[in-house]
Amino acid sequence: PTTVQVKVLTPQLAAPPKEEEKTFAFDHCFSSVKAPPAPFADQEKVYETIGRDYLLRSALAGYNSCLFAYGQTGSGKTYTVLGSERDAGIVPRLTTDLFEKGNAQSDEMRVSASFLEIYNEALKDLLNPEMKRKKPLYVHQHPKLGVYVPHLTEEAVVSHSECMSLLDFGNKIRATSQTNMNSSSSRSHALFILRITLPIQDGQHRRIRTSTLNLIDLAGSERVKKSGAAGQRMREGQNINSSLSVLGQVISKLATGKGRHVPFRQSKLTYLLTDALSGNSRTLMVAA
Repeated sequence: PTTVQVKVLTPQLAAPPKEEEKTFAFDHCFSSVKAPPAPFADQEKVYETIGRDYLLRSALAGYNSCLFAYGQTGSGKTYTVLGSERDAGIVPRLTTDLFEKGNAQSDEMRVSASFLEIYNEALKDLLNPEMKRKKPLYVHQHPKLGVYVPHLTEEAVVSHSECMSLLDFGNKIRATSQTNMNSSSSRSHALFILRITLPIQDGQHRRIRTSTLNLIDLAGSERVKKSGAAGQRMREGQNINSSLSVLGQVISKLATGKGRHVPFRQSKLTYLLTDALSGNSRTLMVAA
C-alpha cells in the first residue's frame, strides 16, 4: 500500500480553520501524466489491476461487489469508469471479461442489468425514463430480498454489446450541465447494476451462486465559488455534496467500527447500496 500525507484545513466552530495532517493509504497509485518518475498508467493497466483481478473475480465468486469513482468535478471519474470510444474504461472491459469467464464456468449463467440515476435525491430509471408511474421510484428493504428498488427495469443481457447498448441509451438522458469547472459536469449519481446468477456443480450437488455488481459513477464534489453554480445548479451541487458527505460517514463508520449506528438511510445512494457496502461484499473506490 502507498501512504500519502496531506495537510488539510479543518473548519472550527468559533475559531479560524485549523491545519491538520491527514494520512491516506492507497492499495495502488496510477499516474495519468506521461512524465517521469512515475510510469504512465493507461486504461488497460487500471482495469487489469482493479477490475479483472478484484471486481470480476469477487463477483464470480459470489460476493456483492461495488466500484465507486470519487473525486472533484472534472477530475476524470467518468472517463475512468466508462472511457471513450477509442479508449474503453473499466465497465466496458469488465463486461467483456464477465461473459467470457462466466460462460467458461457455466453455460447457464444469467445476467440482468439495471441503470439508475439519483438526481436531487430522486430516483430515475434510465432504461425506461418515459414510463408513467403512479408514484415515484423508491428504495425498499425486504427481509429476504434485501435492499432494492421496486418496479425498476431489469433487462436480461447475454453479451458485452447488449450491456454497452444499455449504457449508451442511459447516458444520453443522464443529467449533465456546464459549470466553470467542467463543460459536461455530471449532475447526478449513476448506478449500473448487474445481477449475476451462476449455477455451479459442487460434487453431487448443484448450487446457484448469486451476486450483484454495482458500478457507480458519482457526481463530482464541488465548491460553489469555483464552479460558479447558481439557482438550479447550486441546488444540484448541494444535494451532490450532501450525499457524498453521508457516503463518507458510512464508509468511515464501517472501516473504523466506531458506533453501532451506520447512517445508511440518510441518503438514497447509501440506502440503496446497503448490501453492497456491508456483509457479503467487497468495495473498491477509485479516487481521481
